[in-house]
Amino acid sequence: MVERLDMPLQNILNVVVACMCLHNLCIIHGDSFGMEWAQEVEQTMQVEANHFHREFQHKDIFHLAKHVIKKRC
Repeated sequence: MVERLDMPLQNILNVVVACMCLHNLCIIHGDSFGMEWAQEVEQTMQVEANHFHREFQHKDIFHLAKHVIKKRC
């Protein structure tokens, strides 16, 4: 699930620059991309998405609506 990132623009830019520097260091040192790692991350994300989907299905829709209404009032 994608959530909004409430962070000042300068902090976001700092994170992007840090990632670019780490990427360049990996290239300089000849590190290769591990496809196994990417597959493991993908599987983990799928498991979490399935868990979230099951949790949502089990909730009573009226309870959910009541919670939303209370939150807005």
